[in-house]
Amino acid sequence: MSIFRLSRTIRQWLFAGSVGVALIATTDSFAQIEKTGHRPRIGQPIPICNDCPPPVVQPPVMRPPVMQPVTPPNMLPPSNPPVIQPMLPMQPAPMQPTPPMPEPPVFMQPQQPLLTPESGLALGDSSFALSEGGGPKAGYIDPAIPASRIRVRYDSMYGNNRPDRAEFFYGKCGCFRNGNGDEQAPGPPLAETNVDTQEQLTYIEYATSNRFSVFTEVPIRFINPDLNRNASGVGDLQFGFKYAFIAEQDEFLTFQMRTYVPTGSAGDGLGTNHFTLEPGFLYYRALSDRLVSESEFRVWIPIGGRDFSGTILRYGTGLSYTLINEECYRFSPVLEVVGWTVTNGMGFNALANRTDDASGATIINAKIGGRFGFGEQLTPGFSRYDIYAGYGRALTGEVWYENLFRLEGRINF
Repeated sequence: MSIFRLSRTIRQWLFAGSVGVALIATTDSFAQIEKTGHRPRIGQPIPICNDCPPPVVQPPVMRPPVMQPVTPPNMLPPSNPPVIQPMLPMQPAPMQPTPPMPEPPVFMQPQQPLLTPESGLALGDSSFALSEGGGPKAGYIDPAIPASRIRVRYDSMYGNNRPDRAEFFYGKCGCFRNGNGDEQAPGPPLAETNVDTQEQLTYIEYATSNRFSVFTEVPIRFINPDLNRNASGVGDLQFGFKYAFIAEQDEFLTFQMRTYVPTGSAGDGLGTNHFTLEPGFLYYRALSDRLVSESEFRVWIPIGGRDFSGTILRYGTGLSYTLINEECYRFSPVLEVVGWTVTNGMGFNALANRTDDASGATIINAKIGGRFGFGEQLTPGFSRYDIYAGYGRALTGEVWYENLFRLEGRINF
């Protein structure tokens, strides 16, 4: 064998041996890793452990992939940017005439308020303001402004020498029934020469608006005749309504209808024993911020009366001036003139012992007094509370009474 071939054979044996040693070492190393969980160091003998715990296998750590931003194709800047053309001003289109709107029906059109609502007294369902010193102040003339109110009045009248004239105060003298058998003579039994009277009247009015109201009045009468016996009790009940044709801030024209019901005892001199209708007109006018004029015209019409009963015209006018107008109290002096004219009927003259024709008899009275208002003002001219005190005197020879004293209190709502 040549030297060259011998050397090649030796190299092959050495290579095979080294490969075998490497395989044995690798096998032992894997066995050690499975038992101990770590690899032995180079040159360290591989220990053999039969009681070693199983190796702890660490789970693989998952890491999220890194996302790379992607630019959409349409977001890439254009290679050739477009050319923006300037905008030309737009020409307005020609205006077409708007056709007129048809007018709504009358019931749908807005209504103008009857009275200015700057502040005020709520009369029914409306509010309005009167002039600063306005409002009804009269003590004998009925107020023309419909309003919700309660009034209590006390009258003392003296010197009625014809109590059955036209059956205005009480019914035909009962002396005709006693002497002549006249059953149509319901009055007190004796011919009377003089009657003094006191009356307390409670008046309640309720307004549904500044134009309309209803009212009732209940009198309690006390009479003191010279010849007949004294008597007292309920007089003739009254009720009615008001309607204002004109309802302005400084002017009212109102129609009033009052009805008298014969609830008083005619034999005691407390009533007339017949129904009566009394239509009339009431007028209110503010002449300035403080000066007010009030007037009335009424017709007293007996229904179902006797030969003594007759129609009576009543008329009057008055002025009031607000002299003091403070926040908490107000005062207005009042001057009135009231008249009655009998158009038909009769009356018994006890002093002359005869029956007289009452037609044409005219009675004129002057009234003077003052109204004091206090408490809050519901509106200028209307106090929550007011009191009137006055005196009346006959200016003519014919009288219903020679003297009258009146005191009343009102609550306005």
